[in-house]
Amino acid sequence: MPAVLLTAFTGTMLGYALSHAIADPMRTRLIAQMLVFFVFGFSPILYPASQEPPWLATISWWLPFEHMATIVRAGLTIGIVSGIGRSYLIVALWGIVGTALSARALGRRA
Repeated sequence: MPAVLLTAFTGTMLGYALSHAIADPMRTRLIAQMLVFFVFGFSPILYPASQEPPWLATISWWLPFEHMATIVRAGLTIGIVSGIGRSYLIVALWGIVGTALSARALGRRA
């Protein structure tokens, strides 16, 4: 349960930050669609990171998407996933960053 809540919170805060930081809805929609393409096509969610080029694996490691999948998998299975603490930390940090960016974007609009 905590993994799903943290993943939902982080994803919501990142989306909220994106939607309030960009005034043009069409541009926001374009960026969101490109993110969906990147997340499902180039993040090691459906395949192992060892199958990516090293530079892309490094970028993917710092982004929250692989770690979101890791903590949700760990909540659904036993003994298959390792490095859960690090993944929780990275997803939580991205949630905090998303919240800060959302607050900043809303503060600029007011």
